[in-house]
Amino acid sequence: MNVTQILVTEYKYSDTPARPLTKRTIPHPRYSPWLDDNIQTAVQERCSAERAWLKSCLQIHREISIAARKTVNNVATNAKKKIYLAEFSTTKTCKMLFSLTEQVLGKTKHKTNGDKELCDKFSILFD
Repeated sequence: MNVTQILVTEYKYSDTPARPLTKRTIPHPRYSPWLDDNIQTAVQERCSAERAWLKSCLQIHREISIAARKTVNNVATNAKKKIYLAEFSTTKTCKMLFSLTEQVLGKTKHKTNGDKELCDKFSILFD
């Protein structure tokens, strides 16, 4: 009898019931309209180049990894430019223009219900 069989028999005849299965929910990543197949394949190529460099530690693999990283950045930047250019061209009011500009720059407004809520959120950092 090997160790696995001993553990299985001990667990099988123990009086404690098996732990119930728990259900996990995996959050969906935030939707980005510019993500497409070109970016996905560029990211996969970047990851494989990075793994090759980490495995071999050769200078040529490092340069290939850096070039792949630059390619991913360029493809993503061009896709974002195309999407936002289309959105900016369809805006009709100044309010829509400013809200789109804040979205592009990453500025979001966090609404609070007063000073008490703001103080409570701040005090959580020190608990």
